[in-house]
Amino acid sequence: MQPEALRNVVKCLSDERINAYGNDHQSAISAYTYNILLCESFYPVLHFLEVGLRNAVDRAFTQKLGAKWISDPRCFQMEDAQFDLIAKTKQRLNSEGAPITRGRVIGKAPFAFWTGLLEPAYEHRWHSVLKTAFPNLEGTARKRATIADRFGVLRTFRNKVFHHDRIAHLNLEERHAQILEAMGWIDRDLVDYAVALDGFKNRFPVAKDLGDRILEKLAAKNP
Repeated sequence: MQPEALRNVVKCLSDERINAYGNDHQSAISAYTYNILLCESFYPVLHFLEVGLRNAVDRAFTQKLGAKWISDPRCFQMEDAQFDLIAKTKQRLNSEGAPITRGRVIGKAPFAFWTGLLEPAYEHRWHSVLKTAFPNLEGTARKRATIADRFGVLRTFRNKVFHHDRIAHLNLEERHAQILEAMGWIDRDLVDYAVALDGFKNRFPVAKDLGDRILEKLAAKNP
């Protein structure tokens, strides 16, 4: 990328963001491009993980408490953090002019709401329904704490990806395997579907070269 174009791009993205990838802007932009391509490769599997979790949790608590569990505080006795997230979800739907239906609340509630339901405060709620939500997590491994720990790690990673933070320094092959394993606790057919759309294994080995080629094309366009 030519110096003037590079300065303009850095100005738009901010020095603070680009400097996280190095002090030399040319090499930092290269690393930043690489990171974007890696983040992009995780979108499908993270999508299926998030949607799969919320529907698995909803199935489990609907079976135990009925369909009103998510909307009736007397039914579920949510902690303040989860109650506030549902209230904000309803406010957002209302501001968008969308009807506040059960399905929309479930679909719009943030990932933090669903992972928060795995925290110790809800231990008593999970006693009879862990197998409903996570049927493929076998034996002594099927514990709320085990599931909460994994989804806590993956929520942090998911936020980095979707907020465009740096992930290239992480063990991405391990994270990818953890996502598929956690998804498999819910449903193995969902894993097969996710893998069919998964771009990580093809993108990971070539993302650096692909990023460099993108920057070379930009340089040729702006000599």
